[in-house]
Order: sequence, then C-alpha cells, then structure tokens
Amino acid sequence: MNNQLIEKEYDFKDGEKGKYYIKDNTYEYAIYVSEENYHKLKLLAKKENKDIQKITNTLIENISIQ
Repeated sequence: MNNQLIEKEYDFKDGEKGKYYIKDNTYEYAIYVSEENYHKLKLLAKKENKDIQKITNTLIENISIQ
C-alpha cells in the first residue's frame, strides 16, 4: 500500500505570500462573570445603547495596569 496523505515535497514557487493573512484579526474568548455582574453589564449596555461585548471590551481597555 502506497497511500500517502502527505507528499514528500511541495512546490510553493507560484504561491502568494500573505494571501490568507487578515490584518487586525479579532478573536473571541469566553469570559465568565457572576450573574450579578452580567446583569450590571446588561443594564449598562442598554443605557449606552451598545451590546454587552462592546461594553465589556471598553471596560477592560480602560483598566490601568502598572
């Protein structure tokens, strides 16, 4: 049986560098908060007319770490 899934060698001479690169790509991560804090975020988001994700990111971005 000579069923190779991976070739011994690949030719990338016609390849395009950066073709699939996305600048400033964002990633999503789960952040677990207490139910009380979730409701606070929800109320703040409603008050500011923004979604919870934007409110949470803004709060985290404004944390000063020294």
